[in-house]
Amino acid sequence: MSEHELTTEQLEEVSDFLAEGDYQSAYGVIESATNGTDYNANSWFDHAAAINSGSGPASQFIRTYMDVATALGFGDDNNLTTEQHEQASDLIAESVLNSIIESNGVLPDVQEIIDTDKEVAVDFLGIDPLEWGGDARAT
Repeated sequence: MSEHELTTEQLEEVSDFLAEGDYQSAYGVIESATNGTDYNANSWFDHAAAINSGSGPASQFIRTYMDVATALGFGDDNNLTTEQHEQASDLIAESVLNSIIESNGVLPDVQEIIDTDKEVAVDFLGIDPLEWGGDARAT
């Protein structure tokens, strides 16, 4: 196993949490498995778990950013709801976690995750790529 690959047991945990819709715990398995390694997306999983749970500075940043973006008229209908933001977050989790499961636990590079994050959000919310707060979070 390389530093950038989950064990069979870890992959099963991620798969089980994904099936339950417990994205925060699935992210936590990956963050714990890569903590202390040179895996460049470890921080993304740490922040994604906090964002998904609605706690911490990363979550507050994203939620505030999207509230301001909505107030400024971002999005196709210029009236994005909190529920839509939550749905986008869930779809991002499902996309990222499914890609890891489909690759048998091989973890993607941080840029690949950021690109997926943005693509899913942009497609689902109907916003310009520059309007997605997840892009600012990744820098």
